Amino acid sequence: MKKILLFILIIGLNISSYAQLCLPNGVIFSNQEDIDNFSTIYPSCTKIIGNVEVTGDNITNLNGLSQINQTMSSFSVTNTTLLTTLEGLNNLDSVGGNLSFSNNLGLTDVTALGEIAYVPGDLQFIDCPLIEDLEGVHNITKVDGFVDLMFLNTLKNLHALRNLEYVGEYLSLEGLSYVKNLEGLDNIDSLGGLAYVYCDSIQSFSGINQNISFIGNLLLVYNPAFNSFEGIEGINTFSSLQISDNDNLVSLSGLQNITHIYGGLVIEGNDLLNNLSGLENLVTVNGVIIVSHHSNLNTLIGIENIRASSIEKIMIFDNSNLSECEVKSVCDYIAIPTSVVTAYDNSEGCSSVAEIDTACAYASINTMSFEELYHIYPQPASNRLNIDRYNGSEIENVKIYNQMGSLLINISEPGKTIDITLLKPGMYVIEIDSGSKKYRRKLIVI
Repeated sequence: MKKILLFILIIGLNISSYAQLCLPNGVIFSNQEDIDNFSTIYPSCTKIIGNVEVTGDNITNLNGLSQINQTMSSFSVTNTTLLTTLEGLNNLDSVGGNLSFSNNLGLTDVTALGEIAYVPGDLQFIDCPLIEDLEGVHNITKVDGFVDLMFLNTLKNLHALRNLEYVGEYLSLEGLSYVKNLEGLDNIDSLGGLAYVYCDSIQSFSGINQNISFIGNLLLVYNPAFNSFEGIEGINTFSSLQISDNDNLVSLSGLQNITHIYGGLVIEGNDLLNNLSGLENLVTVNGVIIVSHHSNLNTLIGIENIRASSIEKIMIFDNSNLSECEVKSVCDYIAIPTSVVTAYDNSEGCSSVAEIDTACAYASINTMSFEELYHIYPQPASNRLNIDRYNGSEIENVKIYNQMGSLLINISEPGKTIDITLLKPGMYVIEIDSGSKKYRRKLIVI
């Protein structure tokens, strides 16, 4: 008798376990009645094989879904107006695809997502205008796909991402009016990409993990307050780099450690930018270089060390004040018979490929290194700076800039010693113009 009872019990457990797997083709909840009746129609359904989609104007709560603890595919809540909280999803601890919330006009509270630690697809919050914080995703450590935070008009900060360590694709921040920094990304170690687009208040990368090891693509577009690359000084490579239409950006300082880009460089529409200093250590771009739509940019100094062999195409246009294009990288690339160069609507000297080619011919770029021609000391300096000359080198002009690109000292035909007493302690850039070439080096003042 005991054996029979044990056999029946085992069969029952097996049936119960099997019954937990359900809905291989997924399910769409399009109204509140569907949600309320779910536990009655599928009393043992806790693990859904297919996609789960919740969508509908009359949905007010998700309490009827409280038995679901796993979906082996994606889970989404979209196009709701009356739903204010995700209560009912408190037991959901695993998704097999995307976790997406979009166009939920009344949603304010996502704390019910607190059991989820890993998203193998995308994590998306898009067009949810009343969400002020994302507390509820605080236990997520890894997202293999994209993290899209877009048009969350009242979101105040990113603190709920404090345990996130890895994003396989882009972390996209778009249309976030009130987020001012990246505080909350303290544990991020690797990002497939980072995009700031239409973020009204973000000024820099302040708050991101200072030891972050990798950011793939970096996209900065239409951020009116952005003015500093502070926070990513430890990064030395990008998959691609685009810096466009950031009205308050005056300097590329902070990118000094970038040595390699693997998919092109685009710098356009940053009206206060007057030079490209900060990119002096960049040696490869492996793609197109585009510099366009600047009203104050007057020189391409900063990208002179890019190897011509890594450039696929150069486009320089609509820079009304740009007159100095004859930097080594550009001249070397133009000299390649198969080079593809576009230049127009710049200032005289850069307004056509022929003008740039002529300027390159006259530049007679010296092959000697800075160290073979000049020695500046002491480093760090205080009050006085000495410049020794070697190998018959000349100095027509010496300029010193601060890290924001502002000119502080300008001396024509200087002697051996320069008075720098007006400089406060900090880091500067000294530029020596030999008449045929300009050399730049870091200067530290104490």
